[in-house]
Amino acid sequence: MARKSLTFIVVLAGSITVSSILITAQQRGGQPNAASVKPLQTKGDNQQNQPAIPYEQYERDIKAISDQLKAIQTEIAKANSQRANSENKWSWWFGSGPPIWSNWILAVIAFGAGWVALNAFNHERDAVRLTQRADVLVEGVNVSTGHRQPVTGDSCISIQWRNYGPTRANEVRLSASLLFAELQVPYESVDTPIIALASGDRQPQAFIPLRKCMTNATFKDILDGKTELRFVAKAEYRDVFGSLHHTHNEGIYRREDGTFQITKCDSD
Repeated sequence: MARKSLTFIVVLAGSITVSSILITAQQRGGQPNAASVKPLQTKGDNQQNQPAIPYEQYERDIKAISDQLKAIQTEIAKANSQRANSENKWSWWFGSGPPIWSNWILAVIAFGAGWVALNAFNHERDAVRLTQRADVLVEGVNVSTGHRQPVTGDSCISIQWRNYGPTRANEVRLSASLLFAELQVPYESVDTPIIALASGDRQPQAFIPLRKCMTNATFKDILDGKTELRFVAKAEYRDVFGSLHHTHNEGIYRREDGTFQITKCDSD
């Protein structure tokens, strides 16, 4: 490219020089004649004078120079067009201008910042779901014959459920069983329909009187401490975020003070 530019400058300078000579010749009297133009001499057997170069020769020379200039301009335009086409191949990737790598670095930093922000959002969301979820657990076990009084055949045991979470529990399914020696399968409580428990709400789950579910000998062994009376209570529910949870509680009757002690309380 630099070589073509140098050629163009040389040719342009020659064109300007020739044009100046022609203009000067015309101002002095029109066409150049034999007196104003020195004849060319060649070496041979004898030196002979040659005739003067006519004006038409100058016109042909100027036309040849002009054609050469036009050819150079055409080649320059073609080279510029090829370079533009080559740059356009990458314009979809780098844009209309040359690639600026700092922009790509900023894009990578922005992507990293977005990824960090997304992880922070997910952790915050999980923390909110953990702290704001419903939490249904057994609050206690009541005996109908009175607190801290020995059970009798007419005593009814009732499991007291409570939602300790700050939000509502939906589709709550409760189940409870009494376990003692002579039962081959757990004694189930009265059926409880599917309910919803608001924050702080309680729900009792009662059994029938003890005399209807055990013999007198078993009842006497429970009072004497020879047989354990235990309960198992389970709950299944969904929180306001739609997640399913389960609760498992167990307890045992303490004949010393006539109360039930909760021995296991698991919740997911």
